[in-house]
Amino acid sequence: MQRSTNSQPTVANTIGRSTTIVGSISGTGGLTILGGIEGGVEVDGTVTLEADASLTGDIKTDQFIVRGDYTGSALVGDIARLEAPGSLSGELTADNFEMQPGATLSATLTITPSNRSAS
Repeated sequence: MQRSTNSQPTVANTIGRSTTIVGSISGTGGLTILGGIEGGVEVDGTVTLEADASLTGDIKTDQFIVRGDYTGSALVGDIARLEAPGSLSGELTADNFEMQPGATLSATLTITPSNRSAS
């Protein structure tokens, strides 16, 4: 994912528990999902899917933390974390992947470490 060169700080966004969005979402600064999304998500930053939340659709992000239910195809530029009691179904491509005991993975998993040089 391309990082913004804008020097202004980015703002995290939250989808509330009582909210379900049907459609695509894109933005910068991160996204926390407490409710539900049915559609694509493209965010520069971290997407956090909290416990009891759901996301069905393709996602493209820098970091993806799954504690809720995710179904779709995820492309993660840095790290994907599957934490209990989360579940991930579909496809996941990430540079790095971590999974906690108690989480459920039913997906095609592709780990593609980037060729980043240390700076």
